[in-house]
Amino acid sequence: MNKINPLYLILLMFTFVYISFEILSQTKENFIEKSNEYNSVKQKAKEFKELNNSWANKNRTIRTINQITNSPKFRKHKILKVETQKNIKLKIESMDSKVLNDFLNRVLNKQLIIDKLELQKTYIALEIGYK
Repeated sequence: MNKINPLYLILLMFTFVYISFEILSQTKENFIEKSNEYNSVKQKAKEFKELNNSWANKNRTIRTINQITNSPKFRKHKILKVETQKNIKLKIESMDSKVLNDFLNRVLNKQLIIDKLELQKTYIALEIGYK
């Protein structure tokens, strides 16, 4: 039986060690990449939760609508407000298009979830959701 040359064994061991270190470095890079992705997703989830809490806050929505409707500019006009379990229905009627425009601008500039919007020359009807 022939003997195995020790140089072949040493070369084989170095090859295994080299391949092991290459696989380890690739795994390490992959782990760092996945860790960075996880941190970015975690940060985006926190931002989403904060935005969801600020936009879907029922008390803040009601308070905002009350501030708009109790404004001296809109008190003189006919405003119908109905609060349901899921949303607030608003309807303002006026012959003055400037008042309607100002009302719509104020509502659209606030952080509100508008489910339905109906515009006519003499009135604006809105449904503002809580979630």
